[in-house]
Amino acid sequence: MSNRLYQLGEAAAEAFLLHSGEIQYWVNDSDYVALSGKNIIVGASELLIAMNRKEAVCRHFSLVALPDAQYSHIPADKLASFIKTYAVGFSVAHHIAQTITKLHSVLSEKMNRLHETERSLRDLSITYVEIVGLLENESRSRHFPWLFSMVEKARNSSAYNFGLAFTSVSKEKKIDISAENLARYKQIYPAGSIICKEGGKGSDMFILMDGKIEVRIKSNPIDFIVKKGTIIGEMGLILGTPRTATLRALEDVHVVRIGSGDMVSIFQNDPATFFNMVSSLAFREKDNCEKINEYSDMVKRMAFGKEEESLRQVHEYSQELAGLVRELEGHCERLPGEEWLEQIRDHIRRKSSALLADAGIMTGNTYVGASPKEHVDIMEKPSGGGQAVHTSVPEIDWF
Repeated sequence: MSNRLYQLGEAAAEAFLLHSGEIQYWVNDSDYVALSGKNIIVGASELLIAMNRKEAVCRHFSLVALPDAQYSHIPADKLASFIKTYAVGFSVAHHIAQTITKLHSVLSEKMNRLHETERSLRDLSITYVEIVGLLENESRSRHFPWLFSMVEKARNSSAYNFGLAFTSVSKEKKIDISAENLARYKQIYPAGSIICKEGGKGSDMFILMDGKIEVRIKSNPIDFIVKKGTIIGEMGLILGTPRTATLRALEDVHVVRIGSGDMVSIFQNDPATFFNMVSSLAFREKDNCEKINEYSDMVKRMAFGKEEESLRQVHEYSQELAGLVRELEGHCERLPGEEWLEQIRDHIRRKSSALLADAGIMTGNTYVGASPKEHVDIMEKPSGGGQAVHTSVPEIDWF
């Protein structure tokens, strides 16, 4: 008989050492991933988050031990002591990374079940949040009143608030990139250089210190990485899996570059940095569980025939995204020669044009290049007929 070790939503108090057999992580009543092995620590993610935040946290899934599983309990204080040992810390990181990989498969399956309207809602809102994030990051250093105003207005939009569910920002402690013992790992990539290539071996991880990195998948520009302290590539380093994206420096990029052979040295000289690397995976696991539940809710909404409501949301979010694009275009015309602004404009043109065109096919409205023309009944079928083509890339962690 299976044994439930803990329940989704309850306070995290202990981890478990799985001596043998199989356990299952249940994200909700229908979605789970299984993990098996010998002498591996499971159920540690929430405790790592609690140690990182220095506050109690709740479980983001239920843990069930199958009948053949043999395990023992690890109290939270003992885990905190064990994690200070490199072998234990790296083992915990490895098994959390394995769980994340399995969660990716569940997430992809959910995304594939969405209708075009729900996909459009997701992609429009995610793109909106990404654009606002880029503008918000620039506002911290440029201090333009019009930029602050633009960001504040955008953060109050429906598209932004809907998109936050799919682009949640973990409240994790960032790695101190100014630490002296990381100095020897610092590296500069000149503007235009390739940091790593899609399909290449994941033998390094990076911590962004300064600069702007472009992410490309199958040669297509997908996103920027600009936030200092962002950890990139730890999944590939820990699991030894190939890169799933190409990173290119858009300007001189300063990073801390850590290879697999450096991990022991970093642990010995800076255990706090090592702990933050491990706990970053726990935050990623939590975020993926939340995304799976968000997509599950969208699939359920489809099943209850709420197509009309979804189309009205597509229309609303398209208007908001198109308005943000036009506003940014206006500032580019008013401030010619601002390279950072032109980069963001070019980026959002690539990100938004296909999304808005597809949304226009669904709703019978025009969103690109001018104010959306009003449509008496947005449920009217497009005159051209047919389904919109889904052209966006699934929003799953790259590395």
